[in-house]
Amino acid sequence: MKKTILALCSVFIGISICTAQKIEMEKHFAGYDFYQNGESIKMKQLMKIVENNTSSYELIRKARTEKTFAWILGNSGSALVGFSIGNALGGGNDSWTIAGIGAGLIGVAVPLAISGNKKAKKGVEAYNSSLDTTSQYNFKPTYTLKTNANGIGLVIRF
Repeated sequence: MKKTILALCSVFIGISICTAQKIEMEKHFAGYDFYQNGESIKMKQLMKIVENNTSSYELIRKARTEKTFAWILGNSGSALVGFSIGNALGGGNDSWTIAGIGAGLIGVAVPLAISGNKKAKKGVEAYNSSLDTTSQYNFKPTYTLKTNANGIGLVIRF
């Protein structure tokens, strides 16, 4: 009896592990947050999850690269603008050329970040749609409780 219960538990755990989970997106001001099973996932983890789906992986890889460059450019531009404003308030030389360069860097970073967010969204949507066609709708096991001369058994049909 113990072996039967252990076997049934193993089958149910195996079936629940084998089904892939969708990635959920939550939009906020600066882009998207990604969640799987209610836990927040970062872009690096997202890439690991979708690495078997080549189209999604490529989109998310490009999105990560664009968002990284946007982060670098945006922070550099913000530092230059902040330095110029701080220098002007402190009575130093007016270095508005540096502020203009910083504003230009920010101006390049914004569309780059938007493009990265769009690619990440498309990559996750492509991954989720591939799950719909391959695992969730085609995988519908039926469970039946059967009895015969030897006893009671659980029949699982795929």
